[in-house]
Amino acid sequence: MTMTESLDAATETIWLGRSGEGLVGGALIGLAAAILLLFSGEIMGSSGIVNSLLLNHPMSASFKDPAQHWKLVFVATFLIVAQVSSYFFQQGGSSSSMGTVLKTAADQQPSLAYVLGGLLVGFGTKLSNGCTSGHGICGLARLSRRSFTAVSVFMTVAIVATVLNLGDMLRFFLEPTSTNPVTVVSNSSLITEESQLYSQLFQYTPIVATSLVALLTLVVLYTIASTYYGSSRGESNAENLAKILPGAVAGAVFAQGLLISGMINPSTVMAFLNVANIPNGTWDSTLLAVMCSGVLVSFISYQFIQGYNVVAPFCLPSHHAAAHHYKKVASQEPTPKEQQPQQQPQQNQQDAPGEHHQSPTRISKCVFCLTHPLEKPVSLPLGSTFHIPTNTTIDYALILGAACFGLGWSLVGLCPAPAIFSAALGIPQVLLLWWPAYVAGIHWGDRYKNRLASKQ
Repeated sequence: MTMTESLDAATETIWLGRSGEGLVGGALIGLAAAILLLFSGEIMGSSGIVNSLLLNHPMSASFKDPAQHWKLVFVATFLIVAQVSSYFFQQGGSSSSMGTVLKTAADQQPSLAYVLGGLLVGFGTKLSNGCTSGHGICGLARLSRRSFTAVSVFMTVAIVATVLNLGDMLRFFLEPTSTNPVTVVSNSSLITEESQLYSQLFQYTPIVATSLVALLTLVVLYTIASTYYGSSRGESNAENLAKILPGAVAGAVFAQGLLISGMINPSTVMAFLNVANIPNGTWDSTLLAVMCSGVLVSFISYQFIQGYNVVAPFCLPSHHAAAHHYKKVASQEPTPKEQQPQQQPQQNQQDAPGEHHQSPTRISKCVFCLTHPLEKPVSLPLGSTFHIPTNTTIDYALILGAACFGLGWSLVGLCPAPAIFSAALGIPQVLLLWWPAYVAGIHWGDRYKNRLASKQ
């Protein structure tokens, strides 16, 4: 292939794959983040939400702490939508169920890759305080230096690890009979044996997953009812109660966005990370489309928050309000000439650069207004604030955590949110290997992070 042909193929592959669905799904993911931010004042970082629930000692404390209830509702709604919608959604026109598609993709990697992947992703997300949703969709949208650094690091590490075929090298060390780690194929004897085992387990794991989701949902509903609608309900819980509905809606929209975009399929992620396929035109850019549309929608939501808006304040009046305003101005008596010199300085002051100019009679109704950014989340009572990270330090923990996350992500193509989706469908490798390793990873990361803090 000549250089010209390679460039042509690289240009054509920019929108290869399911980029249309990626744009729609990414926009839904960004919308979920916007809903949680504007209505609850919270960040939609999937690893942060899950880690805060799993690191409680004991874990039952999450059900007793009203501040954690919106997170429980977010996860429960996510799981329910994942299970229900997957039965009606077929990826890429495939006649197979989504569970079967994900099971087939999971069979392409050995069991050890899921253990190492979950361990590294858990350790990395805890150490760096974020993943593709927290640092990617939310952090990039608010122009966070830490998030730009984290995304650059974990994307670079993940791409390099994928191009170097670290997964195939890992399989080579597990199979001494192989002669070349680069030429090991997915239908090797090890993969075949494990696939048969997991196929047998897959007959039962979806039932187990459905039962666990139903049990979690019932416990969450009972917790919400007893906390906010029992005799012990108080004014102090008003803010926590107001976060329940936005958390539920955001969880549902987030799950639907991941499903439509195809980000729940590890094969789609791995195909994006393998940039070595750009010259031959087989690179999949779906993840790029997801990130672009997701960050854009999330970025728009930050324009309504004081201190994070980079768009100059403006106000677009509704048609009826504008018509009524200009009709009223036209019917007024002409201003006496002797009063005009006194009004001129005020008009010049209103016309100052960077400020929005209106006629003396202000339009009170508008359909889109950034003149006065939100002082509090929409659903919360007065006095509530936005819980947006303010740390700007780029330190050793951030770099190491992002690198570990990128390495673990590249092994099996899973980060926390897609792993929750796969677990809801009962994918054995994710449910039995990845998640236990992830829990161990976040505890390891928590201890290591505390050790680093004690040395400072």
